[in-house]
Amino acid sequence: ESLNQFQRGYDVFRTFGICHFDISPRILARTLKIQNSLKSLKLYFKSNLNQSNLSSISNTLKHHHKLEEFAITIQYCFGLRASSVNHLQNLMHHKLPLRSLSVDIWNLNYEFYSNLNLLRPLPSLEKLIFRFSFCSELCYTDIDKMLKNIALFTNMRDVALCFPDCRSIDDEALYVIKEALLSLNCLTSLFLDFTSCSNISDNGFGFINDLIKHKNILQSLSLDFGFCPKITLEGWKTFEGVLAHKENLTTLKLNFQRHTRTGETGLSFLLSEIKLNGKNLKTLNLWITIPEYTSQKAISSLANTILSLNNLTEIALEYQATETESIQLLGEIISSKSLRTIFLNLPQTKIPDAKVNQLK
Repeated sequence: ESLNQFQRGYDVFRTFGICHFDISPRILARTLKIQNSLKSLKLYFKSNLNQSNLSSISNTLKHHHKLEEFAITIQYCFGLRASSVNHLQNLMHHKLPLRSLSVDIWNLNYEFYSNLNLLRPLPSLEKLIFRFSFCSELCYTDIDKMLKNIALFTNMRDVALCFPDCRSIDDEALYVIKEALLSLNCLTSLFLDFTSCSNISDNGFGFINDLIKHKNILQSLSLDFGFCPKITLEGWKTFEGVLAHKENLTTLKLNFQRHTRTGETGLSFLLSEIKLNGKNLKTLNLWITIPEYTSQKAISSLANTILSLNNLTEIALEYQATETESIQLLGEIISSKSLRTIFLNLPQTKIPDAKVNQLK
C-alpha cells in the first residue's frame, strides 16, 4: 500500500515538482529503487534510522544519476554507531552531479560523528550546509577531518557551517574553519553559526573576522555568535575593517546577543564599520543586546547608522532600552520610507499604553 501511495505521489511530483512522504526508512529504500530520476531529494529521520536502513538507502542512491540536490537530517538516532558512518559517507561518494549538499545531525553518539569525513571531490558542488546541533563532544579535530578536502571544490559558492550548542567548539576549531575556507575563492555566501558555544573567546572571534576580510566577493554574510560569554570588547575590535572592499555585499545578518562585556565602545566599533562599509546593504539583521543603561547617544548612533544606509529595505533588531529611548529609536526607523520589512524584538522593555498609541 505504501508503494502504491508513493507511485500516486510521484505522479503528483512530476506535475508540480514537490511532494512529501511520511514512510519508514525500509519502504523509502524500496521506493527510491523504483523511481531513480529524481533531481532533488531531502530525507528526514527522527529516531527511526538504523544501520541496515542507512545501508539500503545508500546503495539505492547509486542509481540516481540525475540527483543535483541532496539533504539529509538525522535526529536522535542513537542506534547509529561508528560502523554506520561508512554508509552515510557513501551517499556522497557516488558519482552524482550534486550541486547542493546538506547534512544536518542532531545529538548523535560521538563515535558516529567523530569519524565523519563527508567531503570527496564533487566537481559540480556549489552549495554546502553542515549543521551539527547539540553534539557536545564535537571538537576541532573532528571538524578538521570533515573539511580537509574542501579546497578541491573549486566551484563552491555557498557555505553554511552551523554548530549551535556544541560546547566543545573552541578557538582552535574556529582556526581550522578559517584555514579551510580561505581556499574557496568563489565564495559569495557564508553563514557561520556558533550559538551558545561558550568556549569561544576573543581569539576565535578574531580568526573568523580575519577570514571574512579575505572574502571580498561576498554577497551575503551571516554570523551567529549569540550567547558566547567569553567574547569581550577586545574581540569586537577585530570586527574593524571586516566589511571593507565588499561592494557586492547586500545582506548582513549578525547575532551578538548577550555580549554583555562589550559595552557602548563595542557597539560604537560595530556601528562605525556598518556605516562606513555597508552602504550597499539591502538587508540588515542586527541581533544585539542593548541594555537599559545604554546612553541616549548610543541609541541615536544606532538609529543614524540604520538611516544612513540608503539601499536598506529590510531591518531586524533586538534590543533592551528605557521606554523613552525605545520610542525615539522606533519612531525614527519606522519613519524611513525605504524600509519594506521591519522586525523588532523588545525583551523586557516597558512601554506605557500612551506611548504605544503614539507609536501607532
